[in-house]
Amino acid sequence: MVVCPQVTLQEDGELKAMPAAVNYAFIDGCLLKLLEFNHNQDISALFSLKLLQEFCYSPERGLFALNWHIFAAAMATGKEIAYYPYPLYATSNSASTTNPVNLAKERYYLRQYLYQIEPAKWNQRQLNFLLTGIEQLLQQQNSGKVWHFTHQNNQNLSPQSQAWMLTAQQIQDELTQTQETLKSVQAWNQQLQAGKDWLESQWQTWMLRTQKAELEWERWQSFSRMMSASKFWQLRSAWLKFKRLLGGKKPDPLVLANQVNSDTRIRDFVALIASQKVRFFQPEASEAPVVSIISVFLNDYQYFETTYRSVINQTWQNFEWIIVNDGLTNADAVAFIESLSQRTNKIKVLSHSNQQGDAAGRNTVIAQAEGKYLFFINLVDIFDPTYIEKSVLFLETHPEFSFVNSYSAVFQAQEYWWNYGFSQPASFFHENQLKGGLLYRKVDFEQLGGFDADLKLYADWERWLKAIANQQQGWTIPEYLECNRSINSVEQDPWELKRVTELIQSRYHDFFSSTPTANISLNRQSLNPQQLKYKIVGQNSLNRYNSGKHLLFFFPSLSNSNVDKFHLDLVRLLEKEGYEMAIATSFKSEHPWYDSFYRLTPDIFHLPNFLDQVYWLAFIRYIIQSRQIDIVVISHTDIAYYFLPLLRAEFPQVAFIDWTYTGESNSQSNNYSTVSSQFSQYLDCQALFSPEMTAVEKDINYPTKSKLRVCSSNFEMINIFTEAIQTRQTQIQSEIDTEL
Repeated sequence: MVVCPQVTLQEDGELKAMPAAVNYAFIDGCLLKLLEFNHNQDISALFSLKLLQEFCYSPERGLFALNWHIFAAAMATGKEIAYYPYPLYATSNSASTTNPVNLAKERYYLRQYLYQIEPAKWNQRQLNFLLTGIEQLLQQQNSGKVWHFTHQNNQNLSPQSQAWMLTAQQIQDELTQTQETLKSVQAWNQQLQAGKDWLESQWQTWMLRTQKAELEWERWQSFSRMMSASKFWQLRSAWLKFKRLLGGKKPDPLVLANQVNSDTRIRDFVALIASQKVRFFQPEASEAPVVSIISVFLNDYQYFETTYRSVINQTWQNFEWIIVNDGLTNADAVAFIESLSQRTNKIKVLSHSNQQGDAAGRNTVIAQAEGKYLFFINLVDIFDPTYIEKSVLFLETHPEFSFVNSYSAVFQAQEYWWNYGFSQPASFFHENQLKGGLLYRKVDFEQLGGFDADLKLYADWERWLKAIANQQQGWTIPEYLECNRSINSVEQDPWELKRVTELIQSRYHDFFSSTPTANISLNRQSLNPQQLKYKIVGQNSLNRYNSGKHLLFFFPSLSNSNVDKFHLDLVRLLEKEGYEMAIATSFKSEHPWYDSFYRLTPDIFHLPNFLDQVYWLAFIRYIIQSRQIDIVVISHTDIAYYFLPLLRAEFPQVAFIDWTYTGESNSQSNNYSTVSSQFSQYLDCQALFSPEMTAVEKDINYPTKSKLRVCSSNFEMINIFTEAIQTRQTQIQSEIDTEL
């Protein structure tokens, strides 16, 4: 740093030099002189950046002599200080000055600033100065001087002694104030203790009230059960049911029109799919959509909202949705369709100047479609959230097929279960076996051209017959993934229907009469590890929330066994706890408890229905990446264990848990436990659920006891899941730290 003598410009124009004591401190570098500090202005000096980085300005507010702090620290640590013998600047006498009353405060914080310097950095010369000053003070004390700091003896003390005594007096005042504050804190603590005692007494009172309320609730439950079992209640229920049948209330669009003869199973199934909350929608459109959804908009749009919710809630979100306005005449409908693109940029709206028909509308959309697959839908139908995803996965793993659809539940004007499809192509010649949606490989579709725009009726049927006649194969997934709405529209001329039917059949009569069309089946072979596939499809990442709560379950089926009841109870509990779950089943089954699981999560995949076993490993990889899975739970599913070595290597952040229900007999569970024990090194935990914990521990022998957890309630299973993911995250972080 660099300093020079400091002068002040007086009002009369004369220059007044800095006191000699300070100049002496500059020249001689005596810190003891500087500590007297009796200056009414801050020093001006040139500091190096390195010095300011080592000694920062004091953060204390209201201080004036901040540069003096830096100067004193430089002297105390023996920094090189250059002294220029002539004044280089003058300060105005009207500049802000230090109030003499605050000089004691300035001295105090100057010493506090020096106190923060590490002892090892102090210069030996300055330490000698300070020791000399202390020795002088001791000599003054021994000579019998009075130490009461009053105005009278203040005049008899040297400036250095005055500074030290004033600092001591301030410390004494602060100590007295601290003692008073401590007494206040002790009194406050006593008040808090009294409040705590009062809260505890209130808690005991509320606990007694809660117990009383529980007893009252049990009493009312008992009374309710007794009432529901009485004859009066049964008569009341029968009367209310009969009253509903007689009522003239207009049916909801989801309720079957013919309520008396309706199939309640269809009504419940449709309501179950339509009531799914939107949980998978990703509002941003993909730059390269894989699926293009094709729709033609009609004047009647009262059912559109239900269809819209089911489409945007698809688990396959890499899509674009193109809707054509086929010359709408209803002003409200025109305004409605024009507003659709404002909901999400995944929707594109095209327009015809005049009505051209469903076939022409689809052709217009197909010309603008960018997707690898075309998904044809009607804007009155309702779709299962996994419909598009399962269809895409099927065509990706079955290149010999050109299109795919599913079973459907027909509802409203008519109701029935439609389980016919492309497995019997010969039946298509007599009747259109397709109800609703269909996913078509775009390359194969373009080979045969679009729909016949001259056909105002049955154009889709004619196009499917053309595909079959040109050796393109289709498949129907044996699951009800669509609800096809039957509407009582304007009746068509029966002669026109007959004419169009005969026209279409005449085009393909020669093919179906001369070419044998055998039924189509999937060629399923036993699993060969050498043929395992590792990749199915491109990216379909879903932005999910609730980190640490994404689970993938592997169950054999969704049947009504004790094991599956245990599965259902746990899934129900996890759903209440905010977990998001996907379920994969490995057995070919009717899955009688499918609806019960579906109410908790629609993300269910029956793998044998649409995938060959060689793709199951690829499917697991795909689902873990798509859903950002945190925990994979394997329960009574042998094949999943054999994928563990590869999955553990690729997904170190995922916790893998083996989960076995022992029940009353351990024979079957022992088989699963034996298989899982062979892969225990890849598992984070091996969990057993058993009503008899001790018996299970004795009967089942695990090579890795440290990973074995035996529990008797589903709440314990949730704790296991939480601990497993936390342990896995800690282990990964430890490995990262080790590598660094």
